[in-house]
Amino acid sequence: MIPISENTWLNLDKMHLLNAFLNSTSDAVYVIDLNGIVLEVNNKFEQLHEWKREEIIGREIPLRPDERIAAEMIFDRIVHGEKVTVLEAVKSTKSGGSFYTDVTIFPVFDENGVLIALAVIERDITEKKKAEERLRESEERYRVLVECSPEPIVVCQNHEIVFLNPAAIRLMGAGEASELIGMHVSRFMHPDEVEELPEPSDLTMTESRLSDRMERRLVRVDGSVIYVEVTAIMINFLGVPSMQLLLRDMTDRKKAESELALKEREFSRVIQLSPEPILLHQSGVITFVNDVAVKLLNGQAAADFIGRSVLDFFCPSYLPIILERMTRVVQTEGYLEFIELKLRRLD
Repeated sequence: MIPISENTWLNLDKMHLLNAFLNSTSDAVYVIDLNGIVLEVNNKFEQLHEWKREEIIGREIPLRPDERIAAEMIFDRIVHGEKVTVLEAVKSTKSGGSFYTDVTIFPVFDENGVLIALAVIERDITEKKKAEERLRESEERYRVLVECSPEPIVVCQNHEIVFLNPAAIRLMGAGEASELIGMHVSRFMHPDEVEELPEPSDLTMTESRLSDRMERRLVRVDGSVIYVEVTAIMINFLGVPSMQLLLRDMTDRKKAESELALKEREFSRVIQLSPEPILLHQSGVITFVNDVAVKLLNGQAAADFIGRSVLDFFCPSYLPIILERMTRVVQTEGYLEFIELKLRRLD
């Protein structure tokens, strides 16, 4: 039996520890000499590259032409003393597939400081790259949908505008998005409503639901004021929590509502001052009584009649006639002829 020296035991122990370390890491590790011949690989290398250790030791790793050119350029940089840290690369597998990897290369020197080999560490980032690609595709779909939307859409980060679609640019009276990007949204808010702007810290991604619709006054680039309906929702925009504002121009509607309200006031004034008693109803329920009608029916105020059935003030014998005329009036353009009826006063 040949005795084993203490140094031999130490060297064997070091090799055992080194192999244990190499095969416990989640990264692929391999060592090549200066001619590209593989000297050692770990288990993860076999898994990623699909080469068995006994198949690849002592030979070059097959490379595509573009891979070989890149490898030669990196080797030349290392030979000239340049430190190569992390590189992103696409590597081939034995079966012809490919994977994305972050590559780190370390030079290996002998005891005299002479470069004798290269240690290569590869970290598989294929899933990360796929996720990034899905994100890019999602962002592109979002961009197309938003830019084609007829509704104005604005995206803000910390209350600064970072994106507008063409409809929003037109609504705000600008010619290009660049005129508005980077501006604080308060610039476009009516002074009376600026205090209602929430602080960025109050907005969280947990609020990823549409807010209630709000009517606001928007100050356009030229200083003119329009009415808009605003709905907000928190989104991720380019990986950053952001607030998306959906706008709808309400100026024409507000103008129409204002004109209608004015006409209704004028109409109410006319019938209120009419010398004839006038009573209005909807589906038989009294909604308006002028002062002359209040006096005629022996009331004290219009409130004595509002909300009551109009039929309460006709004698029962006339109810069939009243109901027939109420049905006919909605089917007839113009006025019905006058008829004589008996009314019932409050007393």
